[in-house]
Amino acid sequence: MRRTRREFVKTAIALPLAAALDPLVLAHAGAAPLPDEWIAYIGTYTRTTSKGVYAWRFRSANGALTPLGLAAEAKDPTWFSLHPNGNYIYCTNELVEYQGQKSGSITVYSPNPHTGALTELNRVSSQGMNPSYSVVDATGKWLIVANYGGPVEGPGSIAVFRIHDDGRLDDTPNQLVPHTGSGPDPSNQKAAHPHATIFSPDHRFLFVADKGADRIVQYKWDADAGRLSPNDPPFVAAPRPGSGPRHMIFGVNKNFAYVNHELSSMVTAYAYDSQRGTLTPLQTISSLPEGYQRMNTTAEIEAHQSGKFLYVSNRGHDSVALFAIDPRKGTLTLLGHTPSGGNRPRKTQLDPTGNYMFVENQNSDTVVIFRIDAASGKLKPTGTVLQVAIPLGALFIPATV
Repeated sequence: MRRTRREFVKTAIALPLAAALDPLVLAHAGAAPLPDEWIAYIGTYTRTTSKGVYAWRFRSANGALTPLGLAAEAKDPTWFSLHPNGNYIYCTNELVEYQGQKSGSITVYSPNPHTGALTELNRVSSQGMNPSYSVVDATGKWLIVANYGGPVEGPGSIAVFRIHDDGRLDDTPNQLVPHTGSGPDPSNQKAAHPHATIFSPDHRFLFVADKGADRIVQYKWDADAGRLSPNDPPFVAAPRPGSGPRHMIFGVNKNFAYVNHELSSMVTAYAYDSQRGTLTPLQTISSLPEGYQRMNTTAEIEAHQSGKFLYVSNRGHDSVALFAIDPRKGTLTLLGHTPSGGNRPRKTQLDPTGNYMFVENQNSDTVVIFRIDAASGKLKPTGTVLQVAIPLGALFIPATV
């Protein structure tokens, strides 16, 4: 018998939905079995034929996908964050102008777990251009947004928005933190460009991968006040000048974190001090095959729910790199590469069961579905390819029948 979304939320060890889908929780908490039906959302750039966010019904038992059509019409919806109660989705609209100001926007949706339709609750200015990433804190009271900034020179910022009980956001942020700094790459690092906001496993600290400033910024987080303050030290420099840190993720072993560097195509493993909230680099390794000399940038990084594997997408080599994680040392070993099945894989998304990966090829307008071998971590194409114009973001929520 299939469980409904309501039953899942009730039985998933009494944890909030977003936490119950977290790989760290799934690995350590002995959660109840996951449902086998999901709504899969794909965000897009609406610069050609796309109109916004699209939805599919996804069967994790066999990988079957049923199109549900346009879930919400929106301009350039590119990143999704799920509220801990599972009732609200926060979507960044990656714009340089919103309501006559140099800013993007954040749209709040209520999802229908049966039809996949998204009902807009409110939309606010992100208070900075090109919002590229967002995350909801563990209390469900705050949304933290990374504003990448202008295409080249304009510096970015971090905006902290209050979330009300009905899921809506305040019109103005509770805190707006400008980022400063630059790097040696004049075409990408003339100014600070925050690209990701990542909480520590205990949500006491926040880390910001800043591509333009060439550093991982370390913040203390006050959940009561909804405010960030600099940690000591306030940042960790990129391991190689001009690397451009892009995204970051903690492993199942919470003592280690991993960052992919967009410009150098490198991946760094960090030791995490949970008392001080600081990172110490352990190892930096290439995401490319030995001898590869052509242009490449990395985009996404993901840790598998098993704790054994790490994946990084390569744009140029057009592949997904597979690494083995040493569970004791936290270091990485490159195991190989799988062709992405298209051009410029920007976003990859593991499904909540860890059995599938959705690879979104931005320049070939395809989402290629791969099956993951549990023993080796290798990706095998399922033969399913979704035709989506300029796909960029992805999110799964449990579906009702």
